[in-house]
Amino acid sequence: MQLDCPDLALERHLSYQDRPLGRFPRFVERVVATINSALENIPRDRVRLHVCWGNYEGPHDCDVPLADILPIIREANVGGFFFPFANPRHAHEYRVFEKLPLDDDQLIIAGVIDS
Repeated sequence: MQLDCPDLALERHLSYQDRPLGRFPRFVERVVATINSALENIPRDRVRLHVCWGNYEGPHDCDVPLADILPIIREANVGGFFFPFANPRHAHEYRVFEKLPLDDDQLIIAGVIDS
């Protein structure tokens, strides 16, 4: 099963751009808690989570850095994560996994083609 959750990153640009960055992680925590509740009794190795900053024509000047949300997103009871690393604004963020590695039984699926 794939969960498409662009709100875990994109919502910073949409609903939280005029609020302090410190409020956005609390939103992410609520979403991840809801995801985990919905996934109860589903083996995590059967679930992938797609997180992105959106694909739209406009500047990504309010995007949240992956390092600010990854500790929370990692709490999702999923076996793999899809992240778009082809986007020039986020191509470097794969490096965050050096400091915040996934669990041994989790995968990262890197998006490497940008529209």
